Amino acid sequence: MVRIVLINLDQDVDRLDWMTAQLERLGLTFERFAALRGDALPASLDRYFRSVPGEAHPLSAGEVGCYASHLAIMEQIVETGAPVTLVLEDDLVLHANLLKVLGAIDHLPSDWDMLRLAGLGSGGRVRIASLGPDLELVKYARVPLGTGAYLISLKGAARYVAWARDRRLVDPIDHDFHRVWDCRMATYGVAPEPVRQNAFGGSTIEIMAEGAEATRVAAHPRVDRSARLARLVYNVGHLGPRLWIRTTAARAAARWAKNLKARRRKLAV
Repeated sequence: MVRIVLINLDQDVDRLDWMTAQLERLGLTFERFAALRGDALPASLDRYFRSVPGEAHPLSAGEVGCYASHLAIMEQIVETGAPVTLVLEDDLVLHANLLKVLGAIDHLPSDWDMLRLAGLGSGGRVRIASLGPDLELVKYARVPLGTGAYLISLKGAARYVAWARDRRLVDPIDHDFHRVWDCRMATYGVAPEPVRQNAFGGSTIEIMAEGAEATRVAAHPRVDRSARLARLVYNVGHLGPRLWIRTTAARAAARWAKNLKARRRKLAV
């Protein structure tokens, strides 16, 4: 049976009620994980975000708290040996086809580490297999941002924790999830997505720092020149040459259409 973990700040009782009602309607039981504060982390997690003397940490307290909450859950998965865990934030709309996804776990590829159930931006995806009626397994040309809902395997949690222990974490967690060529997480998705993120304009685990924005801009992180080759090599290997060409062409066409629409809108003003 899939373990379900809901991340929720202690003060956000209304969001807990919102998620509880949806999960009960689907007949799903869950565990609540009390979201961590970035300015009050236990030492076991604070070490991932160690500061350089004389420098401010590049992440806000809210971003650290968000990252640490997800990382703590992964550490729990490794410690308990839970084979599959559904991780949820508390700002979601859950659709009925979530049950189809949970029922199709045994049909996922043997190498899967993470299955994305929601995201900010499609990132370019290609359908590679059917998981049942009206449900497709997809691969991404670019993994979408957001951490609202995902399935993670025991193998995937162990892989990510091992990767995180070898570095100082200085980027938001969804940016690191996005950089699959670095963290080496075999990441898949489903279509249609069974979860919609940002039902309230963003999860408050990301805005615990006073004065922070309600949501971070859903823009893909910049990739420096040295990482572009690593991304290319990973994507060609993960997608295969044929799918990589298809997704690259599809993304280029989408960008062209978006730019054309923007130009037309500008000329009409």
